[in-house]
Amino acid sequence: LTYMYQIAQHLGEEKDAVRYEKLAQKVKEAYRAVYLENGKVKEEKRQCRFVRPIAHDLLSEEEKKQAAADLAQKIKEKGNHLNTGFLTTHELCRSLSRNGQKEMAYDLLLQKDAPGWLYSVTKGCTTIPENWNCFDENGNPKDSFNHYSYGAIVGWLMDCAAGILVNDGKIVIAPQPDQRLGYLHASYDSPYGKITSDWKYEKKSIVYTFEIPANMTATVRLEGCDPETLKAGSYERVVSL
Repeated sequence: LTYMYQIAQHLGEEKDAVRYEKLAQKVKEAYRAVYLENGKVKEEKRQCRFVRPIAHDLLSEEEKKQAAADLAQKIKEKGNHLNTGFLTTHELCRSLSRNGQKEMAYDLLLQKDAPGWLYSVTKGCTTIPENWNCFDENGNPKDSFNHYSYGAIVGWLMDCAAGILVNDGKIVIAPQPDQRLGYLHASYDSPYGKITSDWKYEKKSIVYTFEIPANMTATVRLEGCDPETLKAGSYERVVSL
């Protein structure tokens, strides 16, 4: 309903926008009444129950932080393995890294055992398959070998790990590096031009480089630094660890 409210706003349908906004608030209140207790999500096993309210903005900022911390704990209890399905895996790492649990998001990215994104890589895959166990007991491939569901981790790599965010003509570059990955290069051919965001660890510092397209400005947020608003061009920043 929040999305319907936003659509109505963009279309100039003010009556519909007001109606959907009120309905969305009622749904949020109902969800919180049923699924929250003392500011925490009531769930013992399923990770998806933490991801959905974070991703769909059903919680306050403080409650999101708590839900992400509880989600990280549930993942730890499974040996740093996920147990989300089609409807929530694409938002899992994003829900973690945007709410104070970046390390756990990278733990999941770098997980080499099934279910985990690097498992298929250890089996020789060059694309992301539909099934975590991409081969049957006889070693034969099964299901799709180039699939959206788990492949959606690439979205997190772009907008969180690389930190390239474009919304309504506004550009934000807010990378979230991790030393285990070592370095990252990302580029996005946006409607406003090519945006790049790179980072790499060098001794006791992180070297960031980024490019902002012509006729645009970007807000740049680097960990441990004050935000900057920069005009089009190429930049480098070195941040000591």
